[in-house]
Amino acid sequence: MGCIPPYDEYDYLVYKCPRRGEITELIVSNKTRNKGIGQLLIDKIEKYFKSVECEYIIVDVFAYNEIGINFYNKRGFRSRMETLIKTYKSCKKDCNFLFL
Repeated sequence: MGCIPPYDEYDYLVYKCPRRGEITELIVSNKTRNKGIGQLLIDKIEKYFKSVECEYIIVDVFAYNEIGINFYNKRGFRSRMETLIKTYKSCKKDCNFLFL
């Protein structure tokens, strides 16, 4: 599954924003791994994103998912950013947003 986030061609700093594709989910079941299905899916995704003039693709992979990281690295994806998270056991509701 993927998406192309909406964007303004120019952001607030007068920087020309490149159009990007984002892979939100790509899951191949354990039973069917190592049969080329993941590669077929990536090929289709890349073909589509190129057809709509995306300049790059991003995907988030959990740091502990070495199989997923290796899969994407073999296909030319490289780490660009690291996301850090701190969780609280007492947080029982959605704590994702903070408005100041």
